[in-house]
Amino acid sequence: MDCKGYFEIMRECYEIDPQNNEITDLYLEFKIEWISYSIHEWPSGILLGNDGATKEECIKLLEEVPFINKLDRNKKYSEYIKDYENKIKEYMERDHRKIP
Repeated sequence: MDCKGYFEIMRECYEIDPQNNEITDLYLEFKIEWISYSIHEWPSGILLGNDGATKEECIKLLEEVPFINKLDRNKKYSEYIKDYENKIKEYMERDHRKIP
């Protein structure tokens, strides 16, 4: 059985109606919760699932930042998102020899 997760469902809802503020705000809240999880072990690392993110995964996380900023239309989390972006960059730079 192939089940979709809430991120996939929210992404589909957003793609269907990107002007719907309720969907946009809910999707942003999901993303912020996910960011909170991924940095909760900081400064040890950036988590993706149960493990530290690889270099390739960090690159994908950074590519997602502009979209998260777009969702944050009221700039409620702009500093938090910027901090997240900086932590990913620092993690990649600091651990470049350790990250597979």
